[in-house]
Amino acid sequence: MTEDDKELLRLAAKAYWGDEIDDVVSIELSEYENAILYMHPDNQDHNGKDVAMRWNPLEEDGDAFGLAAKLNIFPEVDDEMGWVTVVIGIQQILQQKIRGDVLDACRIVITRAAAEIGRKMP
Repeated sequence: MTEDDKELLRLAAKAYWGDEIDDVVSIELSEYENAILYMHPDNQDHNGKDVAMRWNPLEEDGDAFGLAAKLNIFPEVDDEMGWVTVVIGIQQILQQKIRGDVLDACRIVITRAAAEIGRKMP
C-alpha cells in the first residue's frame, strides 16, 4: 500500500466515522491487512468480545459503496469517454480514468471524494 493510499484511507475513515472515532470507533491502519482495522461495539463475537473488522474502500465494493451512500457521493460513469466523475459541493470535480474495471475506478474516485470531505473536517 502506497503512502498516498494510506492517507486516502485515513481521511476517508475520518469522513465516514467522523466524531465517532476515539469515542465509539477505534481505527488503526494495518500494513499486514492492507486496510483500516476498526473496532465498534456492534462488532462482537459470540462471547461478547469486540472484534476488529477490515475496511478498505479502495479494494472492497461494499466498503466503497457504503461510504458513497453515507456521504452522498454519486459517481457518474461515462463509458464513452472512459471516466468516472464525482462532484463534491459546487466547485470540486474528481475524475478517475477507467482502466479496464469500471468498479475499480468507482471505488477509487469514491475514496478520493471521501478523503476530500475528511480533509475539510476539523
